[in-house]
Amino acid sequence: IVRVLKQPQGHMLLLGVGGSGKQSLSKLAVFVIEHTLFQIEVGKGYNTVKWRDDLKRLIIAGICHQTQLTFILPDTQIINEQMVEDMSCLLNTGSVPGINLNVDEVKRIDTVLKSDCLKNGLIPNKINLIQAQIKRLKSSVHSVFCMSPLSEKFGQRLRMFPALISCCSIDWFLPWPEEALLNVATEFVANLEDTREFTSNTQNLIKFFAKAHQEAEVVNDLFVAQTGRKNFITPTSFLEFLKTFGTILSIKAVENTGALQRLENGLTRLHQANLDVERLQEDLVKQEPELKKTEEEVRIMLISITEDKKEADLKK
Repeated sequence: IVRVLKQPQGHMLLLGVGGSGKQSLSKLAVFVIEHTLFQIEVGKGYNTVKWRDDLKRLIIAGICHQTQLTFILPDTQIINEQMVEDMSCLLNTGSVPGINLNVDEVKRIDTVLKSDCLKNGLIPNKINLIQAQIKRLKSSVHSVFCMSPLSEKFGQRLRMFPALISCCSIDWFLPWPEEALLNVATEFVANLEDTREFTSNTQNLIKFFAKAHQEAEVVNDLFVAQTGRKNFITPTSFLEFLKTFGTILSIKAVENTGALQRLENGLTRLHQANLDVERLQEDLVKQEPELKKTEEEVRIMLISITEDKKEADLKK
């Protein structure tokens, strides 16, 4: 990616399933060659008008700024085929028809283009200004398309807009090897907060993550062969697997913490109850002589009452 983007009119078509690293490596390449990264924010309500506004910003920046620009466009941000058509025009001709510029923007662009014409000894007429604009855009703007061959519209886009192939260098992203799986899993485990439960088995856990993903790929191939139904195990699946593990681990950690707190509260209350029982036993030991004395007095009193009752009965 670095090699292509450093070339004049260097554009890339990155092909790979989701999560294979197309955007991440593109951003890393842009950082390495010190280009200015340009991306769009596709959210709720994003439409063709907003896309044209973003494209206008890209064109103005490509013409007026002296820095190299790299525009990264993943297929997940393509909301309609007009966006691909505009980018195809930009790749083919170095311009996009139908971009509405206000007066200030036109003056700003004309100032830069007239300066280029004068430097090259050309008359700053309309044709030379257009040629200077196309030259500037082609030399300063680089495009990186991140697409998945699994998309239903992928083949259709390549047929409708052949500039994606003819004007771009194609780079295929292969499935992650075992080393990549282990490295990603290692980084994931290192960032977990609840690793105290398996600190001694960290390496076994990391190997399990990689092995589970590889086994899923093998079983998936058998599934496709036996049923004829396509199912895709992608690096995104691996990342979701790790994310799910982290979520479950956090949930179980909260449950275990709650159970531990309840256990500690129960033990505290049992300990307090034992102290209360010991105190009562001490009190009983101290009061035992008085109880014996009282018991003797009661026995004597009962004897006296019994004799008095006999006399009373006789008199009655």
